[in-house]
Amino acid sequence: MQTVSTTQPATTSNNSQALNQTNTCVNTAFFVLAIAVFLVIRVVVGKEYRANHLKKQINKLEKIWLLEVKK
Repeated sequence: MQTVSTTQPATTSNNSQALNQTNTCVNTAFFVLAIAVFLVIRVVVGKEYRANHLKKQINKLEKIWLLEVKK
């Protein structure tokens, strides 16, 4: 029958490896979350910008149309 030695350095090494994997996973999750937040903000700001730009273009066209109608 074989005996498995459970020495302290092996346990510490296993704990350290588990912590490294956990840290990597948490860091990756935060990185993905940061990218997602950035993309959501970019989409929302982009929509607002396009909406404002379209309103300005419509106002310009309305002014041009009114000037043409008055002639």
